[in-house]
Amino acid sequence: MGLLVLCITLFFVLSLRWIPSYWIPSYTLSFCLVPSYFVVFGPANEKSYYLLSLVCLGIWWVIHIVHHRFFKILRLESFKLILVFCIALTAIILPLSKKMMERTSGNYGWVHDGIIHTEYALKLLTEGRNIYQEDVPDGVFPPLYTHISYQTGSGKMIYPKNHSFYHYPYPPLYLLQSFPFYFVLQRTVHWFDQRLILLFYFFGTAYWLAKKTPFSINVKYTAFFLLFLNPYFLGFFLEGRNDLVVFFWVFLCFLFLYQRKTKQAIWALTIATLLKQITLPLVPFVFLYLYFLWRPITLSSYFKRVFGESFPPLLFGFIVMAPFAVWNFNGLWTDMVLNPAGKLATSQPIGGYSFLAFLIRFGLLEDPLKYYPTAWIQLPLYGTLFILSYFKLRDFPNVGTLIILTSFALFLFLFFSRFCNQNYLEFTAKIFLLGWLFKRMQSQNDLFAPKIKHSFQRFS
Repeated sequence: MGLLVLCITLFFVLSLRWIPSYWIPSYTLSFCLVPSYFVVFGPANEKSYYLLSLVCLGIWWVIHIVHHRFFKILRLESFKLILVFCIALTAIILPLSKKMMERTSGNYGWVHDGIIHTEYALKLLTEGRNIYQEDVPDGVFPPLYTHISYQTGSGKMIYPKNHSFYHYPYPPLYLLQSFPFYFVLQRTVHWFDQRLILLFYFFGTAYWLAKKTPFSINVKYTAFFLLFLNPYFLGFFLEGRNDLVVFFWVFLCFLFLYQRKTKQAIWALTIATLLKQITLPLVPFVFLYLYFLWRPITLSSYFKRVFGESFPPLLFGFIVMAPFAVWNFNGLWTDMVLNPAGKLATSQPIGGYSFLAFLIRFGLLEDPLKYYPTAWIQLPLYGTLFILSYFKLRDFPNVGTLIILTSFALFLFLFFSRFCNQNYLEFTAKIFLLGWLFKRMQSQNDLFAPKIKHSFQRFS
C-alpha cells in the first residue's frame, strides 16, 4: 500500500505542471484525502470520520467551482476556513482523540512504543528516578512491542528484544516539556497520553502557518493540506510519532530567518536540537546562511556576533542537560549517542530505508545487529554538500535555498545512518516542501524554475 501512495505522490508532483494555478489547493486536498482512506482510515477503522472529511471535500469543490465560474465577486474565504477546520477535525483531531480513549481500555494497536516509553520515563521522573540509568521492566510494553522482527542478509528472520527496554533515545528536554502536563493531569484526572502534546504542536504549527508566514492564501491552503493531511503524516500522527515536535521549531527557525530575526532563529534551532538529535545536520547550514545574511562582515565580526547571539540558548541547553549529565553521564551518553550509532549489543538494529538496510535486503550484508562505521560515508558526502552549499548560498542567499539544501543534507545523513524510518522520510519531505514554497515566493531564479513554471508562478 505504501508503494501505491508513493506512485500517487509522484503523479501528483508531475501533474502540477498542467494544473491551472487556481485549482491547485483543491487538487492538493483531493490528493491528500483520497489515498488516506486506503493507508490510514481503512486500517484504523475511522471510516465514519473519513466520510465526513469527504463531504467537506465535496463542499470545498462546489464552492471553488461556483466562485471561479459564476460569482467571482463574492468573498468565500470564510467558508473555506470553516471547511478546513472541519476537515482537520474529522481527519486529525477526532481520530486521535478516539485512539487516546481506546487505549484506556487496553487497545494498543495504534500506539507508538516511543509514547509508552516517554510516559514511563515521566513516571520515573516524578519518583525521582532517572530513565537514562534504568532499564524498562517487563510489563510496561504490551506484547506487541516486546520483540521486533528483522531480516538477515540470508533471508532468515530474527526477533531481538526491543531496544527500548534498554535505552531511552530522546534528550531530556523532550521529557521536561511534557512533565508539567503529566504531573497536573495525573494528579487531577489520573490520565495522560503523550499524544496530547503532539496535538498542541499541531495547533501551534497551523497557527504560525496561517498567521505569520508571508505566503498567499492559496499557498497557505496548499501547504496545510500537504503538511498535515498527507496519508503518511496522518498515520504517524495517530500513532504518536514525535517528528511534528521538531518540525514546529525548525519551521519557526526558518520563518525567523526569513524575517531576519536571527536571535529568535538560533533559539528555535537550539530547542529543536535539544528535543531530538535528528536536527543536528541542519545546524552548520543555518550558521553558514547567517554569514551571507550579515554581509558585508569580516570573519572576526561574524564569529563575535555568532557567539553573542548563541550564548543565551547554549546556556539554556547547558542548564537542561547538566543535571542529567551529573546524575548519570554514562547512561545519558549510552542512550543518546552509542545506542543510535549501533555500538552496543542492545542498540537498535539496522532497518527502515537506510543504505545499510538495502544492503542487507540484497544479501550484501548479513547481520542487522552488527556495528558498521557509517560515518566514513556520511561525513565525506555531508562535507561535499556543505562546500557546494557555500557557493549556492553565495549566489542565492535566501531562506528558500537554505531550506532545500538542509533537506538534502538531512536526507544524506539519514539515508546513510543505521536506520531511516518512514517518518524520517516524511519529515525530510516536509522540510523540502517548506523550502520549495519559500523559494517560489522569493525568486523564480532557482533550481526548479525551468521545470515548474506554468502553475506555480501565478500560484505563488
